[in-house]
Amino acid sequence: GLGPPRRPARGARAVPPPMVPMAAVLNFHGITRVFVGAGDTATRRDVVLGGIHDGWQEVVSGLKPGEIVATTGSSKLTDGSHIRIKDPVHEPKP
Repeated sequence: GLGPPRRPARGARAVPPPMVPMAAVLNFHGITRVFVGAGDTATRRDVVLGGIHDGWQEVVSGLKPGEIVATTGSSKLTDGSHIRIKDPVHEPKP
């Protein structure tokens, strides 16, 4: 016999996880989070981290590529804090 018939398979392009500066990551009582900036408001977001590469932290869950995170003053932010984004830092190219 020729074995079972082949079935078409679906594929997906691998997308690298977002990277954030290590200064953006807060760890409080075992909960790891960042503050995401949307307009002039900061929103607290719990995240799951991966590896560290040249001072940048990989975020494997909880953050979408392209979202902006607070990199300074994060420890003073609360959910809904008003923020002003200046001098955005872009993640390194792979």
